[in-house]
Order: sequence, then structure tokens, then C-alpha cells
Amino acid sequence: MCGLLKSAAFALALLAAVPAWSNRAEAQSTNDAVAVVSALYAAHAALLEADGTPIYLAPRIAARFFDPSVTSRLASATIEFDFLYDAQDFEITELEIAADPDIPQVDETYFVVVTFSNFGAPQRLLYTLRADNPSGELMVTNIIAQNWTLSDLLS
Repeated sequence: MCGLLKSAAFALALLAAVPAWSNRAEAQSTNDAVAVVSALYAAHAALLEADGTPIYLAPRIAARFFDPSVTSRLASATIEFDFLYDAQDFEITELEIAADPDIPQVDETYFVVVTFSNFGAPQRLLYTLRADNPSGELMVTNIIAQNWTLSDLLS
């Protein structure tokens, strides 16, 4: 029980510490989308370091970054790798997060590219974000990797 209380206390502290970004529907921009994904990676790294839990297995924290349609399916999904790092084991370096240079936005969908090296091998993930959810906040709706998409993993 002590570990559970420690994890709960850490999760609440992490929620308070994650920087607030201006992601309400009326303030959306590609910078907001990049800020959401950057905060997601910062929170994920902090949670992994604190107790080894990936952010997507911490529902209250994941709900801050992922669209409700995603978080509802994450709770029951069996994903056997860390999809934020596209690996089971990882040693991440050269992490860069930026708006997609080719297509940063189409209508109300924003595209953010995350690149990094894992054990020296280059990786690239494309995030899609939208704000057409009940909170009106910009949230991750899908992640697209070379061999998988988050929506496929959750179906």
C-alpha cells in the first residue's frame, strides 16, 4: 500500500508540475501542439524515472495529453512496448520535437514530428493532435510510426 500511496502522491505532484500550455480551442497554433507533445515527453520521462511507470499506464496523467477516445482504450490495451519511444528497451538521445515541416496543420489537425536516437538508431514518430473533445484542449489523437499507428494498436 505504501508504494501505491507514493505513486499517487507522485502523480499528483507531476500533474501540478507539468507546465500549463495555452491549448484551448481559441488559442491553438502549431506552437501549442509542439508544447503539448514536449510536455508529454517530459512527464513521461519523469514518471519513468520516478517509479518506472509509462505515462500511458497512469490514466489521470495520460488524460492530460491524450484525447478521451484514446485514453479510454489505453486503459484496456495490451501494448508490449513503450510506444512513445517505439521500443521495449531504450536509451534515448537527440530528442527533438517540432511541427511537421511539410504539413504542420490541416484544418483543425496539427502534426508534430518527434525524432530521436535509441541506442544510436534514428527514430521518427508523427503525432496528430486535435481539440474537438469535450475539454476543447489540444490533445494527441494518434501516433504514426514506420510499422504501426497508435489507433491500430488500440483497435
